Amino acid sequence: MGDAVARQAQSFRGAEANDEAIPFYRHCGFRAQPEDVQRVAVPAVLPRPGLRKLDGTRPEDRGALYRLARGRSPISDRFAILNPKLVMFHALYGLRDHVYEIPDLQCAVFFTQSEGCLRLLDVVGAQVPKFTRLYPYLAHEQDRVIEFHFFSDKMGVRQAHLAPCPHDNCFVKGRFPVEKLVFPATGKA
Repeated sequence: MGDAVARQAQSFRGAEANDEAIPFYRHCGFRAQPEDVQRVAVPAVLPRPGLRKLDGTRPEDRGALYRLARGRSPISDRFAILNPKLVMFHALYGLRDHVYEIPDLQCAVFFTQSEGCLRLLDVVGAQVPKFTRLYPYLAHEQDRVIEFHFFSDKMGVRQAHLAPCPHDNCFVKGRFPVEKLVFPATGKA
């Protein structure tokens, strides 16, 4: 993330609100911040073995993910959240069934697949792999579209277009440093 964006990002506060919390956040001066996802058509690839599901109840898996989260590279140069404890919160609770390791790429990946859509939520590692290297590990014959729930600039994705996020519930206080927002899923609190 650029220095200017990093400095600006320190001047706002953000929250993800469920329906019951929205009046509270509004009362405290927060405002809704529209979110987007980046979408691309699925490229033709041969699936590759090597994806391993992580189990948060196993100390070895928790330790491996925490090491990756602590030493991670920002997922994007446009906007990223670097908070290893927040990554672990998502890995142990809301996204516990959707976190995998790709040892060949020395990274962990949070993703879901349903109804022909691969939703790539986060990639955690010291290096952000190019999408052409990552996707064969995730490829599924039913995929028709891929949604990036983060800016995909570091992955080398060229044909992505912005679309409204189907779960738009981000609230911010203060000046937000990015006009069009693709907020990383594991950066939400």
